[in-house]
Amino acid sequence: GCGQSTVVFAAWVRQRGGRVTSYEHDPQYADTIRKQLAACGLLAFVRGGMRWPGLRPASSAPATPRR
Repeated sequence: GCGQSTVVFAAWVRQRGGRVTSYEHDPQYADTIRKQLAACGLLAFVRGGMRWPGLRPASSAPATPRR
């Protein structure tokens, strides 16, 4: 996930140049962080404006080793 580190990194690149790419697995939390970035004037420094890649839970079955 992205969390508050995205806000911190966006503030850092605002001062030094660049952009942040951030992904969050929870769409509701991604929206929360996106709103916080907008409120702080930092959304322009996050590439894609906070991305939710649409991840699905992984299978809990153990992986079969390759031979």
